[in-house]
Amino acid sequence: MRRRCLALLLTMCLALVIAGGAAGSDEPAESPIDPALCEDGTEGAPAPAYCGDDVPEAGTAEAAAQASTTAACTKRVEIVFWTANRWRVLMDALAANPAACADYYISIPPADGNNTILRAGSVYREVRDLGPQFHSVAEMRLGGPTAWARNWVAAGNGTWYDAGVEFRRKMAAINFRPELGHTWLLNEFDYTTRRDQAVHADGLTPGYTRTAMRDLIRGLYEGAPGMVPAPGIVEIGISQSHQTLTDVPAYKEQMKEWLLDGDFWNDMAGKVPWLAHEVYADTRRHGVPGSRLEERRGHLFDYQQHLFELVRAGGSRVLPARAFFKEAFMPFTNGGGYVALGGDPPFESGHGNTQVPLDQMMRFVSEQVNAVEYYAERHFDAAATRRIGFSWQPVNNPRSPDGPEVPGPEFEAAVVQQAAHIAAVLAATYGPGGTSKSACLRETGTDWCAMQRPGAEFTDAWELFSVWK
Repeated sequence: MRRRCLALLLTMCLALVIAGGAAGSDEPAESPIDPALCEDGTEGAPAPAYCGDDVPEAGTAEAAAQASTTAACTKRVEIVFWTANRWRVLMDALAANPAACADYYISIPPADGNNTILRAGSVYREVRDLGPQFHSVAEMRLGGPTAWARNWVAAGNGTWYDAGVEFRRKMAAINFRPELGHTWLLNEFDYTTRRDQAVHADGLTPGYTRTAMRDLIRGLYEGAPGMVPAPGIVEIGISQSHQTLTDVPAYKEQMKEWLLDGDFWNDMAGKVPWLAHEVYADTRRHGVPGSRLEERRGHLFDYQQHLFELVRAGGSRVLPARAFFKEAFMPFTNGGGYVALGGDPPFESGHGNTQVPLDQMMRFVSEQVNAVEYYAERHFDAAATRRIGFSWQPVNNPRSPDGPEVPGPEFEAAVVQQAAHIAAVLAATYGPGGTSKSACLRETGTDWCAMQRPGAEFTDAWELFSVWK
């Protein structure tokens, strides 16, 4: 079933299609766009491109070409990017080489000094100006001293439900419109959610208990009285679930207990059409020298899809979770990573170790996309909407433990190259006729699915999730 909703569709289309319950015509509504929807709350800013002449007029050759490209797509893909920095570089690359069959959801981080404040409306509007395939996403960040958990809820400003409503008010203040495909991203359900734990390990931050998160999601979805319901994106964080985790069986038992909480997953249905599981693979557990793509891909499956596999293995025990995951689940992979441009200093990050030369990081991206699509080709209907997410956080790390950072111009050039590679991989994989093999970009004369990292070793720990016991 098609779940794509172009940015200009009316509210009813968005609510029904995203919830997975829509059926029937894919024709857009005939109602004209309200000019007020073409503003974003930023004084003096020009109207977005999609409110002007850049939208193909019905009956024109341009509109016919666009319709022809869309009709050639046998599958749709929804691609979510969480960004921490340099999102304009990424946006430029994606806009220059878009996947014909894709919708892009670009999350912009909150203000640096206070994570409960959104950036100016003009920042989010830059995403919308790229065209109807691109959707603005406002990040609601829970973790950190200035974020919502400690700086708003624990500070006594209101309940978790109130926090969700307040975030929607902030979105409305800069003219975020669910009617136009704009949405929110919650960062994140973490280890306290799966354990239903009341306080974080720091003793200062309230835990994201399941009741708290159900209330928060309800507030985000409903908004203040009179607001249009707004489904959104939720990340399940990687904290204490890295690919290098030592006690995988204990983690599996925690996940099983969470999946058995049917009331929780029933509450997510309809409100969260994208459940993005942070499975940032570790290059030290991937690019084994001399290994074949099939071996690397198999181990990527085990980690990228471990939660989905556990849901499948749970069968009738986890019916609410199973129904929800079928409509919403997506793996969240390494995109920008931590670009080192060479060398291999000791390194550990919240995103999985990506301390590899740029050409190997590019191969890592290709192999992750190859694995996600290969899995989908074998587990989902051919016409089912694909979903994939990326973390985009380029960081300039030194080539050696005590060495200097890579020179600025060299680093920025590498970031541009990495963004262009991601765009090319997605355009090839999710264009008309694209397959998992397309992610390797072999037509360029280079096999980008040939990653090697000295010293890397596979782990078989994540095979446990293919069975319930």
